[in-house]
Amino acid sequence: MEEIMKKLGVAFVLASGLLGYSLSARAEGNEDQVNQLMQSMKAQDFLKVLDQFYGK
Repeated sequence: MEEIMKKLGVAFVLASGLLGYSLSARAEGNEDQVNQLMQSMKAQDFLKVLDQFYGK
């Protein structure tokens, strides 16, 4: 249970960082770049990143 909570915490930090990046990039007019980033980052890839981060 504790491991799941840690993963959720990291997921939240990464997601909020990604959101902050996308908002700042949109403010700078890089909306196409943001859309490409969002499309390329799917849930499966996100989970793989988390697994690598925790060395599963």
